[in-house]
Amino acid sequence: MEIEGNSRDSALRALQLEELAGLLEIRRVCRENGLRYYLTGGTLLGAVRHRGFIPWDDDMDIAMPREDYDRFCRLCERERVFPPEYYVQTTGTDRTYPHCFAKLRHGPLQPYALQMGKDDGFIDIFPLDPCPDSRRAAVLYFAAMRLVNNCILFHTEEGFVCGYKRRYMLALWRVLRHLPLKWLFAVRNGVFRLFARLSSGKHVCNVGGRYGYPGEVCEAAWFARPSELEFEGHRFSVPSGWDGLLTNMFGDYMTPPPVEERQGHLSDKDKTGGGI
Repeated sequence: MEIEGNSRDSALRALQLEELAGLLEIRRVCRENGLRYYLTGGTLLGAVRHRGFIPWDDDMDIAMPREDYDRFCRLCERERVFPPEYYVQTTGTDRTYPHCFAKLRHGPLQPYALQMGKDDGFIDIFPLDPCPDSRRAAVLYFAAMRLVNNCILFHTEEGFVCGYKRRYMLALWRVLRHLPLKWLFAVRNGVFRLFARLSSGKHVCNVGGRYGYPGEVCEAAWFARPSELEFEGHRFSVPSGWDGLLTNMFGDYMTPPPVEERQGHLSDKDKTGGGI
């Protein structure tokens, strides 16, 4: 059992180092093109608590203000800004890609459907969007985006099961899921534009993040100026308000979870949430 555990740990560490190489490439591209990026989520927590990866983590998270994110995606769709062993996956580079955020992957470009179930590493690149000032509007925004995203996943992930219990959500789900995929993408863009109008700019959010409302809502001031923290011997950009972000997302973030909850994102257990 010890040999098996050591083998698993070695494979995880190799995956982490592969992702770190990808993050260094993202940092290079952002510096060369004047784009802002920030470590976020578990990667930011790892920088603060471990000065590197959370020991059991197997993916990476960064965030970009919406205008920088859009420029980054357009750049990656039009030019080869990364070495050939990397590619950025968006709806612009892969029509079957369902998510409202981008991924940097290592290896040859493959349709999203062929990647399902593979334990490959990746870096999630999330846009930071305006968040409505009203709590009620913000909750509705996250719920609407989740509904549309679930309908898109119904088209793109074989065997996808929706977990709605409330009757009105089930009714909406049963109707919307039958819309063509291109219509659902248009609906998602419309939801974003509608709720962006209800924001004064005081708050930003990541509607594609795994922690939902209110964990993925941040004060815009936290990103007003970048700071830097060490991660695996390198320095990367982080929000100046990283303490507020981590507290809002994780609570007592300096206390690791119990051993039985220390699961990475690629494990079956963690697909519905796990320890950080």
